[in-house]
Amino acid sequence: MKQNHLILLLLSMLLIFALMHCTSPSEQATLSVDTKQCSGCTNCFPVCEADAIRIIANKAVIDLSKCVKCGKCVEVCPENAIY
Repeated sequence: MKQNHLILLLLSMLLIFALMHCTSPSEQATLSVDTKQCSGCTNCFPVCEADAIRIIANKAVIDLSKCVKCGKCVEVCPENAIY
């Protein structure tokens, strides 16, 4: 009986460790703008629900401290400048 409790305790600890240290791919990724490709079309600006994109000097700039990495800007960029 003690052995079963020990096994359950170890499995629980392993699960907790895995959950604490596991991140999804979107949490690991960082979005970037290729300023040579960006045409400044502003398509990305209105789709950003986190208000993380600004257009500066006719180029998209992502504020990584606000970005939630949803990828909506990537989907609407006609120049494939956001990746």
